[in-house]
Amino acid sequence: MKRSRAQYSRQRVKTSRVHDKNKRVALRQEIRKHRQLHVRIMLHPAYLMMLLATGVVVLSLTFRSVADSYSITGKVPAPPLTSGASITDPTNGANSSTSPMSISGTCPNNSYVKLTGNGIFSGSAGCTANTFTILTSLSAGANSLVAQDYNITDDTGPATPAITLIYQPPVVPTNPTKPGISYQPTPEINASPVLLTSSYQFRPFTSGSSFTWDVQVSGGQSPYTIRIDWGDDSVTSQQVPTAQTFTIAHTYKKPGYYAITLYVNAADKSTTLLQLAAFVRLPGTPIGSISTPANS
Repeated sequence: MKRSRAQYSRQRVKTSRVHDKNKRVALRQEIRKHRQLHVRIMLHPAYLMMLLATGVVVLSLTFRSVADSYSITGKVPAPPLTSGASITDPTNGANSSTSPMSISGTCPNNSYVKLTGNGIFSGSAGCTANTFTILTSLSAGANSLVAQDYNITDDTGPATPAITLIYQPPVVPTNPTKPGISYQPTPEINASPVLLTSSYQFRPFTSGSSFTWDVQVSGGQSPYTIRIDWGDDSVTSQQVPTAQTFTIAHTYKKPGYYAITLYVNAADKSTTLLQLAAFVRLPGTPIGSISTPANS
């Protein structure tokens, strides 16, 4: 029987659908076979070992790259200080006609002390045998002095009360026009006294290497002459042309604690000083006690 064209077309479509269905079934079976093979490969011990080794290499390279790009810093705190630094000499409310003046007091071992006068850093010292001494300049009138102790990681000890010291500049014995009558010269209006200061924190150095520190000079009249007593029987001087931050440098031969005293003379004859603390250890040795005085 002869089929019509419509019947023939329907038969072709039906055959094509069957063929497509068979292809899809075959494709799914092929995918299932590959999936099972992939799972077997993934679970094979050799493949797992290779994957683990590759991961280790990638992590190693990643950590190395991070280490090359970043530096990680941390702070291991030193034992906390349980007592504060106290000024014992002079006493609160005392009067003085002497400047500079030694300020002394008590402090815990393995600490250093920073002194502030009227809120300005006025000097530092290591605590030796539970005592400290700082030579400092005074301002005319009331000076509010505070001693604060720190450990080697610059953590503060308990705060202690400030003392007030009244500085009265010495008077000229007699008035040239009226002998026998004492008088005190009137300070110049708008005169700015010379000032030495620094941003101080604990920083150990090693013997045989260069100790360096930044100090600021201001006020008075430039240029300035700086004389430095390094605390090891060495004295040097340097010129500072203008009010600025300058660097001092010195090499200590022996380990220990050294009290450094800087004296400045300005062009207008005004003077002041600043005491700093140098902590020096042997190369290759850990940071230990900061209370040990320098070997003589």
